[in-house]
Amino acid sequence: MLGKKKKKATVSSSSGEVVLPKLDFKPKISDDKEQQGVLIACRSLEQYPQAVILAAQAIKNRADQILMDFSQQGAAVRFRVDGIWESMPAMDRPTGDGVLAIYKRLCVLNPTDRKSRQQGVLPLKYKGIDWILDFMSQGVPSGERVLIKIQPKKAVLNTLSDLGMREKMQEQLRHLLNQSEAMFLFSAAAGQGLPTTWRVGMEAADRFMRDFHSVEDKKIDEPEII
Repeated sequence: MLGKKKKKATVSSSSGEVVLPKLDFKPKISDDKEQQGVLIACRSLEQYPQAVILAAQAIKNRADQILMDFSQQGAAVRFRVDGIWESMPAMDRPTGDGVLAIYKRLCVLNPTDRKSRQQGVLPLKYKGIDWILDFMSQGVPSGERVLIKIQPKKAVLNTLSDLGMREKMQEQLRHLLNQSEAMFLFSAAAGQGLPTTWRVGMEAADRFMRDFHSVEDKKIDEPEII
């Protein structure tokens, strides 16, 4: 017996129906019924499709941060891609407010509080990969500022090839990393992928024969590498 095809989620617009990205929010709520209640309440809001599209676009564009600045007119949106802030289409005030309320509810925060500093975490799955949204909002004189940091639950860049390095350059790098007559230095400007380069670089070296040292900012909580 053939089963019914599951319909794709869509949202209507002036130009017709738009198929929503297959993205699943997974609020950190231990009680399954309560979690489903929050998801149902958020999905019933008019701005839910925009909340899904915002997260999916950021991940698709390889952004590691989303910045939203709220004012009386609306919400300016920017993505940080490879350390550079890129402006995205702004949201009008009702749309921005709705998207913000949805994210706050999914992070188990207070949507009505637009002044206090609030922080929360929102796991989600997109294209088969688990991601973590680290959410922070704070009232400012002009309105409210929201910063959402995006990171995969597990590293998705694990090899030199994943970083886009050609085979010949990989051989040269491994040769330099495993020499004993010199020091090899990894460095980068803030937001330019130093933690990933450091981790992948060490994986490419002979870690049993070399010593490694790092100088890090204590305020930045980078994952420990064994």
